[in-house]
Amino acid sequence: MRLLLYTAAYPSPAAPDRAVFVETQARELVRRHRVRVLAPRVHAGDPRRERRSGVAVRRFAYASGGRLLRDRPRPGPVVLGSWAMSSAGALAAEVASFRPDVIYAHWALPCGPFAVAAAAVARRPLVLAVHGSDLEVQARRSARWAALAALGLRRAEAVLADSEDLAAQAVALGAGEARVEVLRGVPGEGFAPGSRIEARAALGLAPEARLALFVGDLSADKGADRLAAAAPSWRSWQVAALGGGPWDDALRRAGVRVLGVRPNEEVAVWMRAADLLVHPSRHEGTPVAILEALVTGLPVAASRVGGVPEVVVEGVGGWLFPGEGPVPPPPGDRDLARAREALLLDAARQRAGGRARLARLEAVLERAAATGPEVVRRRARTLERARAALAATARRRGRVLDAGAGSGAAARHLSDSGFEVEAVDLCPSSPTEYPVRRWDLSLGPPAAPCGPGGTFPPGVGYDLVLCLDVLEHMDDPTGVLTSLAAALREGGELVLSLPNERSLAPPGRARHRHRFGPGAAVRLARAAGLTVVSRSRLSVVPPRWGEPARALGRCLAALWPGAFAIGELVCARRIDGLPPGPEALGPGWSASPPARRLAP
Repeated sequence: MRLLLYTAAYPSPAAPDRAVFVETQARELVRRHRVRVLAPRVHAGDPRRERRSGVAVRRFAYASGGRLLRDRPRPGPVVLGSWAMSSAGALAAEVASFRPDVIYAHWALPCGPFAVAAAAVARRPLVLAVHGSDLEVQARRSARWAALAALGLRRAEAVLADSEDLAAQAVALGAGEARVEVLRGVPGEGFAPGSRIEARAALGLAPEARLALFVGDLSADKGADRLAAAAPSWRSWQVAALGGGPWDDALRRAGVRVLGVRPNEEVAVWMRAADLLVHPSRHEGTPVAILEALVTGLPVAASRVGGVPEVVVEGVGGWLFPGEGPVPPPPGDRDLARAREALLLDAARQRAGGRARLARLEAVLERAAATGPEVVRRRARTLERARAALAATARRRGRVLDAGAGSGAAARHLSDSGFEVEAVDLCPSSPTEYPVRRWDLSLGPPAAPCGPGGTFPPGVGYDLVLCLDVLEHMDDPTGVLTSLAAALREGGELVLSLPNERSLAPPGRARHRHRFGPGAAVRLARAAGLTVVSRSRLSVVPPRWGEPARALGRCLAALWPGAFAIGELVCARRIDGLPPGPEALGPGWSASPPARRLAP
């Protein structure tokens, strides 16, 4: 499998500690797959191309000023414009030359919108990982930033969140709940329990000294200012900070030993030598530094923010304090000893959890790759019909029945748009993007061999019923449509689409039992006792050609539907009483007598 790992941060010779968890994933994935990394070139001394730990890395230059976008509270138009142009060009070039099976993007902002565009043009699936600063900080700057973050979350085949809290935020921004999976980071190599005495001897530390360790960017977001305020009161403790950032001078003045950026191998030695990891961050996903400490057997004192409470158990290997305010003093020696003992007993399980998370990541990427360009193209066509259905009806909330849901792509889109959706199909595909249950109608081919489980006769009282490209497969289109109309509440709407078999671009006649032309959808809706309120023709011009070409396609579809309309979409309403057809209202939704073949 070919993976293009597109990220907003990646380690480099000038900043080897930056986003190490992304490199850890890349180093593991490259053992079994072909991996290429695309990342920003933050420092002028960083090579544009290099191979790090067997992974090919390409960096695109922009007006960084030596700082990442996330490190700027308000990036100006020059910085944003240069990042956008350089990133988009490099991404397009990599997709064209590498031809990845999956685009795997890190951070919904700033990478998400560009990854969505590249995946759409290349017809490749997108997997998007969110880590905290993208949703916790950048998406909250304004409604416009939130909309940009939502773009990637809604279009990705899968969304990987560092914590349950981040997963909930992703769902709130529009990611379908079925596509969001909590997948925390993976500790790097070398993090494991070891001899504390040997580690201290290697670092030149006294065996009896008590050492508190901070690992991360020395920034206010990570709580470096809080550490600087608390350190002078920890009289019997040595405090060391591994990392760099704007608060390094203030920490030195507070008596903290600032060691700067260190490679992972040295960080692991410091964790084996320390008595406590202090992590006073203001917002987080799930910090990899905390996961590495737990694997090493190092107790943790951290802010109760983001996904930290999900991995640090209060009083058992760790202590939690508020995300704002003063940092409390370290625990006593007896509490630290008990916490270290508990963590050392649990270290094997923690390491096994890291390996299991890597296996889950590979499984997600392989599922995304299995969709392939043909499935992505077919799903785009289905979603186009779902969006047209939303445009055809004024309803934006309510109870919906998606009859003939297939893989559930349209149902997922409608659910993300705020509807309460029930999806049914005669032969549900596997796997599905939305829970699709088997629809038992005594129509068309037998339903029994099509899938496991029981049957699902839909109820009544739906606000909206979708029947998108379904009737051409049925023996009795009128009977099926009458049955669906009976499920509507009074005033409810049914959206029907039919393929135009006379079009220059027919969607495949081989599996169709009926051939339809322009006007057939209107006649079927009226035959089912419904009142047509709107109709539109779906153009043969695909969405990727752009809005000007689509506008021309819509004009041609209206003027010459037999050739330039790929199908017809009709919105019909149940105005008064029940639709005709007593057979359609009986138990089990039995069919009405076979209808004539409708070919205009």
